[in-house]
Amino acid sequence: MIRTLVVDDEPALLEISKIFLERSGEITVDTANSAYAALNSMGTVSYDVIVSDYEMPGMDGILLLKKIREGGGKTPFILFTGKGREEIVIEALNCGATFYLQKGADTKTQYAELVSKIRIADRQYRAEQSAEDSHSQIESILSFLPDPTIAIDQAGNLIVWNRAAEEMTGILAADVIGKGNYACAVPFYGKSRPLLADLILHPDERLMSTAYHMREITPRLLIGECEVNLPGGKHLTLWVKATPLYDAEGRVFGAIEIFRDVTERVKIISEHRAAREALSRKNEEMLSRNEQLAAIEEELRQTLDELQQSHRLVEENEKKYRALVDALPDALLIHEEGKIVYGNPAACTLFGADLYHLVRIPLVSLFGNTVGESLVSLSQKVLAGKTPLRSLEFSLEKPDGKIVWLETTISPVGDNGRTRIQIFFHDITRQKIALEQAASQHSETEQYAHALNRANKNLNLLYAITRHDILNQLTVLTGFMELSSERITDPVMQDYFKKQKCAAQAIYRNILFTRDYQALGIHEPVWQNLQDLATCVTSQANAPGIRFTVTAEGLEVYADPLFEKIFYNLIDNSLRHGKQVSEIAITSKKDESGVTLVYEDNGTGIPPAEKVRIFERGYGKNTGLGLYLVQEILSLTDITIQETGKPGHGARFEIQIPQQSFRYTAVQAPGNNDCASPHPMPP
Repeated sequence: MIRTLVVDDEPALLEISKIFLERSGEITVDTANSAYAALNSMGTVSYDVIVSDYEMPGMDGILLLKKIREGGGKTPFILFTGKGREEIVIEALNCGATFYLQKGADTKTQYAELVSKIRIADRQYRAEQSAEDSHSQIESILSFLPDPTIAIDQAGNLIVWNRAAEEMTGILAADVIGKGNYACAVPFYGKSRPLLADLILHPDERLMSTAYHMREITPRLLIGECEVNLPGGKHLTLWVKATPLYDAEGRVFGAIEIFRDVTERVKIISEHRAAREALSRKNEEMLSRNEQLAAIEEELRQTLDELQQSHRLVEENEKKYRALVDALPDALLIHEEGKIVYGNPAACTLFGADLYHLVRIPLVSLFGNTVGESLVSLSQKVLAGKTPLRSLEFSLEKPDGKIVWLETTISPVGDNGRTRIQIFFHDITRQKIALEQAASQHSETEQYAHALNRANKNLNLLYAITRHDILNQLTVLTGFMELSSERITDPVMQDYFKKQKCAAQAIYRNILFTRDYQALGIHEPVWQNLQDLATCVTSQANAPGIRFTVTAEGLEVYADPLFEKIFYNLIDNSLRHGKQVSEIAITSKKDESGVTLVYEDNGTGIPPAEKVRIFERGYGKNTGLGLYLVQEILSLTDITIQETGKPGHGARFEIQIPQQSFRYTAVQAPGNNDCASPHPMPP
């Protein structure tokens, strides 16, 4: 029933209002003949809706509304009056009125509309209260998660930083919530860098492989391991999980990441390998006990077809906030005195039951062995002490027959003014397997890496010696060819010598190409200032009569140290094939996908049929290797190049630099640029 207070200074109107409203069967009515009487009634009785006249002696309906709102009251308020002036309507709504309804001549119609407004106001108010309660419960659950947990939105701004994250890093949530640009990574890694939550929204295989030891990579789940040095010199090994967050419509609105400190576990496992036989025996014991659980699950499957479809457990507004908990990769059960009241999707998957049936199974019966009894007993201890408790490692046979190892964490959680117990079930199967395999693989990996490095050094030395010897012999050959050419006057022989000289020059250029190509990818990419690099290359170019323009101030690119060869080869391409080139410009422009670096000249341009083929190895009128090398250097850091010029208007190369491979810095003062390579070139 909707308990309603009707306020009016006309006794007859109060009487008829009570009759018409209570005829609906959904509304009970109390009456007050003045605003003061209404305030007195509200002090002792809680009403679902208030209906008030506007014009009353002593205090009008809008002043009554203001008094209620000033006192913190949120009860829906409907102004039901004969006054229809626009300024009264506007003032009432501005003061927090839920609806404004004007009295009319048709009594039956106006009271039918009033009943409808009361129903709507009551439903809206209850939905808002339910959403607030749900949001409070979710915040409490996240706050008491035993592992440091963070969440970001699509823009990378931090939206969750729980108590465990505060305790591990010493950084309060108030100091980081709302910040972006990877600021939340600084307490863990000492610098701004993408976390796994960023990488699941914006995948980057290079960062995954260099920053983490990845254990699992799927579109919905990333699992990795990393080493961190926290403030105070504390070194930890962290097991990190990240997964997307979805709203009620299934759209990704962010990502959640959980950090688990496995330092002590790694240490204990390495020191107690001899205990594996005892663990194996215990595992066999657990498997035999889980046969009882399998029998219960079979019985549940047989009766599943006879049960009704699970009804919706929460309203639509509640789903957005529930998504944070539902997206947790660890299974979560909430119970009260052994009766399950909630389980997230991971728990439903783990125990092979949907939520409708899961909440109807007692906690003890869910396991069918002493594990359930232990969980109930430990829950009582946690409830008494009000502190989280991490305990119990045990194996469980999932509905698909797969055996998994679980670790539980038990902590209290507030729920609608009541304290219940939440139990997290963390899957440690991969850790157990990985820790056993790590020792045997580590030695083999070190031996393989040592042999590979030694072989690579020997090959590089062989390439350098061989290239040096060939160039020396080529110099001798071309010298004798020049001497022979001076002594021979036969025009046919002179033509032969000219062709031989061209072939020797082609060999020389190909050998130089092998030197550059050998160095490709050997060194780690570095940040390079494009304005300084391009200015240095153009100043060294042997191109009299050509005006160079470089506009890329403050732009740095993360690329292979051979990046300067890009400009050398593009300028050489313009000089060789552009014919009447008098201007070369290098500019940059930023857009949503990254930065586009543009190189263009005013020569003859490139025919449409050759725009793609010019990047093929061996294609072209010279060595056919210059633009091929350009494309190879750029591809090392996911940078692309294409030719977009118009024939007859000059060549135009667009170099697309992705978001993670560029940055802007303060512009250097003139004279401070350095023309040295960012990394020493090989001989």
